[in-house]
Amino acid sequence: MLHGPLARAILLVILAGSSLSACLPGSCNCPNTGGTSVFVPAVLDVQVTASGAGCPGRALCRASEGYACTEWNIPLSHTGSCMVSAQAADGQHATISVNVRAEDLGCCGTRYTPDPPGALAAFPNFSLADAGTPDGG
Repeated sequence: MLHGPLARAILLVILAGSSLSACLPGSCNCPNTGGTSVFVPAVLDVQVTASGAGCPGRALCRASEGYACTEWNIPLSHTGSCMVSAQAADGQHATISVNVRAEDLGCCGTRYTPDPPGALAAFPNFSLADAGTPDGG
């Protein structure tokens, strides 16, 4: 039996804390946790690869225009480094390394994001001046 206001207050805090941390199906409004995207112009026909502890899976084409991928998804699934490389058909090449950090989203699980935030927003920033002209041509 609970005796005294202090004992009841402690029990109330324990019960409230456990119910707040419990995840009820459908009770969370969770943000996207599926990785980050790299956008490239179709005319450059860019192939993107990712490697490292932070992004051990393959880069996946999410959207295409004709024959070329225009949006590459980089699945982020662990903390650590992630090296993203982009190779255009005309010979342009770019590589960027980011750190992947974990963010605890409570009942939504963990979201992995590149650090610094937005590091991949302007990547690979290829020139369109020579688009469609292969190397040596």
